[in-house]
Amino acid sequence: SRLVATDLHILFLADRLERQQRLLERLLNEKEQFTAVAAHDMKNALNVFLGCCRHLLPSADGLDERNRSYLDLAQQSASTLIHLMDELMDIARIESFPRTSPPSECDLVGSLGEAIRYHQHIADERGIVIHFCAPPCTVTVSMEAAMLGSVINNLLSNAVKYSPGGSDVVISVETTGPEVLVRVRDFGPGIPEAEQTSLFRPFYRTSAQPFSGETGTGLGLFIARRVVEEHGGRIWVESAPGTGTTFCFSLPILRGNTAPCASH
Repeated sequence: SRLVATDLHILFLADRLERQQRLLERLLNEKEQFTAVAAHDMKNALNVFLGCCRHLLPSADGLDERNRSYLDLAQQSASTLIHLMDELMDIARIESFPRTSPPSECDLVGSLGEAIRYHQHIADERGIVIHFCAPPCTVTVSMEAAMLGSVINNLLSNAVKYSPGGSDVVISVETTGPEVLVRVRDFGPGIPEAEQTSLFRPFYRTSAQPFSGETGTGLGLFIARRVVEEHGGRIWVESAPGTGTTFCFSLPILRGNTAPCASH
């Protein structure tokens, strides 16, 4: 009878644990949905605020220097908050990744092209030329387009931010067997070797100063690492002071979905 009572107690505890696990999963899903909705709604409101600032600044000649600086500061703050909202949404996607259905297929070369077009006007303002070297073929990876975009945009944004005016940014794509390798290189100040192991930690900021004057949240590279590693890839940095910086990441290529690359 003691063994029966023990077995019943174990069954009771197992059932209770299962119910608690289901409750925890439901609460986690609700938290992720709330974070995503809140970030999306706040981003929409901030976009309106940023749009108003950008509309007012060109016609703000009647303002004195102090008030014009306040308007410019409001625009910069709105831009920073929108960037933070994007990163919060990226983190929400990463946290939900293990519990969601398999990601869709995505054209890596096409996503890189879209990111370059998005950053082109920022580069043009500072005379920075973005060079794109990719094979003339389709390189398909197993990842949602939004998550791949977050990796590419973070690396390209950093490259432009830390590049001196009139310099180059070089993005290259190379297929090596079952993997695709992407390199994003700038010719900025470089990163000391002692700091490189901390680059992908959350909220870490390097001692190198961006030429654009912008400041980041320290989440971009952390997000990029999480996304790449969650999808079976690797990410690393190659840099030295005075020689620029190259961020590299590799991802598995979907077999049967990559067209043969022509030599060039």
